[in-house]
Amino acid sequence: MDKVISITSFILILLTILLIIPKKGYAKVDKYEWLPSESALENYPMQIVEGYLIYKDDSSLYIPDGKIIRNGLGELLSTHAVGDDFKPIPDRLSILWFSYTEDKFYEGHFDLPFEKISKLFKAGFKSQSFSGHVTYDSIVVGLAPEGEISVFLVEEEILEVARFKAEEVERDWKLILNNESILKADYIKKVLSYEPSKPDKAALLKENAIPAGKWDLYREVYRRQYPWKLKITGGVPTIAWLRTYNGENEFFDFSRPSSNRSHRSIPRLIDLSWTNSKKGEYYAPIVFNQDEIIDAFKKLSFEKGDDEITVEIIIKEKPRSLENTKTVRTIDIFIKNSISAIKLEKQRTEISVTK
Repeated sequence: MDKVISITSFILILLTILLIIPKKGYAKVDKYEWLPSESALENYPMQIVEGYLIYKDDSSLYIPDGKIIRNGLGELLSTHAVGDDFKPIPDRLSILWFSYTEDKFYEGHFDLPFEKISKLFKAGFKSQSFSGHVTYDSIVVGLAPEGEISVFLVEEEILEVARFKAEEVERDWKLILNNESILKADYIKKVLSYEPSKPDKAALLKENAIPAGKWDLYREVYRRQYPWKLKITGGVPTIAWLRTYNGENEFFDFSRPSSNRSHRSIPRLIDLSWTNSKKGEYYAPIVFNQDEIIDAFKKLSFEKGDDEITVEIIIKEKPRSLENTKTVRTIDIFIKNSISAIKLEKQRTEISVTK
């Protein structure tokens, strides 16, 4: 009898252990509500043939394909509602695409920084649009010339979390256009000559996109992260949206401690809001001239590469004349380090009153 009891006890203990220890593939997995999307530089249109974000259990979610992509790195393009609403964090990326400016296919299979992405999703951040805490809702794959790939987490802000380089491969053109009545060269020319229908959008893209065929000249400064900070003088800054050349987007709330980030790509656009001494509220979008600001960062970095750079925006107010009570408001911008200061002259901005 005692022997039977001992065997029964052993079986119960064994079953308990098996229930406690999670089986492979059945461990608890954190899931989030997110969707995949695609992006590419404005002057370097791309088209995904097929792409997948792959989970640890080898299941996958497809990246939207078939569209000509030229929406800007990190920007959302397609948001197909596929798969469950709540999904695990992907572990790998597999992708094949065509680069129109280079007339080349690229393919790559990469391990994503799973722990880093998981930590960022779990931590989330305080929303600037409404009161509350949010996390990222999109994973965006960004494509650039010579097989370069960036992976971004996107919600209100855009954060680059990985960068890879794919290999050039030979593939059948029919994967892009299966129509023998249209010549490949004619179709590529048509894609490359496309201009957005809105003139203001076309001008903005043209001013802020890397010239087609000059990726090799811009790669280092376009991708490089510099030690720089934003400084506002002549007004009391309230908020600012920063858009950098590597596709990231960062929000500044000057009523709270600043971001912990010390390195950023070169600024491309800054939307700035501030108040003056009379509590007037103002807003100005600042669009930097690409060549001018890249040259300034290159010069200061060459002088002293480890020195922090400051982008100082100086707001000025003065009356039109002694007899006229109307005020003229202007913005000057300097790029500085501990040795030199370079005044920018070619940015576009327009100050408007919000209150």
